[in-house]
Amino acid sequence: MLGAQREILQSSRDIRQTVMNNANVQGQPASVQAAANPLNAQLLTEIREGINVLRKEMTQVGQQILSREREAPQIHCPPPPSCVSTTLFFLGSVVHIAIITAVLFLKGSRDNKSKFY
Repeated sequence: MLGAQREILQSSRDIRQTVMNNANVQGQPASVQAAANPLNAQLLTEIREGINVLRKEMTQVGQQILSREREAPQIHCPPPPSCVSTTLFFLGSVVHIAIITAVLFLKGSRDNKSKFY
């Protein structure tokens, strides 16, 4: 659908460019120039019809997209896991530092005893 929408937009830009190129050099609107040349009048009516068709198609595509979004089941994600609070983090850090300090202290005290014997 998105590819078709891009195609429609590109076609409308091409049509707009064609209309601008067919305009008179003095800056007269395409409708005034079309009155002077019947071939341009036919081209102008075809362009208007094409633009109307493009508008209808764009509204239909938009309505289809909206209806599909409404019909799609809503997916509910589970709640994210709870994070560690700041207090708990610092408490855990203090406990870890205390354990490391105790291990180093006890290991150092054992090494000192073995040197005396």
